[in-house]
Amino acid sequence: MADKRQQGQDMGGDYKRPKRNEQPQEEVELATPTFKMLAPKTLASAIQFSAAVIENAAQGSLHMTDADNVYPGTDQQVVTIESPAWENIGKAMMHILAMVNNCSECVMPGHEDERRIAIVMPSRSISALIGVKGANVKELQLRTGCHVHAQRSADIQIVKR
Repeated sequence: MADKRQQGQDMGGDYKRPKRNEQPQEEVELATPTFKMLAPKTLASAIQFSAAVIENAAQGSLHMTDADNVYPGTDQQVVTIESPAWENIGKAMMHILAMVNNCSECVMPGHEDERRIAIVMPSRSISALIGVKGANVKELQLRTGCHVHAQRSADIQIVKR
């Protein structure tokens, strides 16, 4: 027993004897950072054309639904970026946001200098985005000047296949 304690201390930690009936802890595998957004036809075409550049920036992969397989209740394709790091997704999104600026379908009606994009996220994550009494959204709006509107997919008619 003293040998195990000494080995544990030599490796920079304290050796602790496992408790009776204690199961070994499983390593939790974290989910791959993933970002999903909706893209109207013009933007989807531009993204598809620049897929290699976006994947290179993300150091990951870019997936898009087919033009005839749109997000329920919309006419927009789903764009998914997967990357080993959120920072790389941010770099990939900078390329996409440059395309959004040139996308006529992304212009806010009545506000020609503003653009609109839709981000798809799990409903359980929306409260974290909003924050307590809307604190996170308020900070995001102050820092970026953007407007945030959260809509549940239940509010969109979904056709089950």
